[in-house]
Amino acid sequence: MKSAQIITTVSGASHPPSPQLKNLLTYYRGEHIHHGYFLNSSDTKGVAQIHQMELLLQQSKIPYSSTVLDVGFGLGGTARYLAKNHGCNVLGITLSSKQVELARKISLEQEGAVESDEGSIKFHKGSVRFLDLDAEAM
Repeated sequence: MKSAQIITTVSGASHPPSPQLKNLLTYYRGEHIHHGYFLNSSDTKGVAQIHQMELLLQQSKIPYSSTVLDVGFGLGGTARYLAKNHGCNVLGITLSSKQVELARKISLEQEGAVESDEGSIKFHKGSVRFLDLDAEAM
């Protein structure tokens, strides 16, 4: 397995992300940026990432067509997966304007990934400093 430290933000950049940067991020991290759940030795990184999302959906029991807040969405792969395959309406928040730009670009390149009958995705730059959750209602 390859590992590398990749800096995804470029301060002061006024041009769209290059295809090389998008390809480099996708090559090293995959569309979903997170680890995977390898069920057998022939699973690829991408397949293992899908397995992990499906396992987390199963364990969390998130209902179909839920509204989901994706904090620190990376390239937006999980948001796209949830919208397309689980009918979710996803709001993605990240500190990086470059990640917002890349996630929107990748999503627009994939037919039906941003707005569809299954779900929708919105990516925004912002921060989540305090989230009041009722633990007893969870």
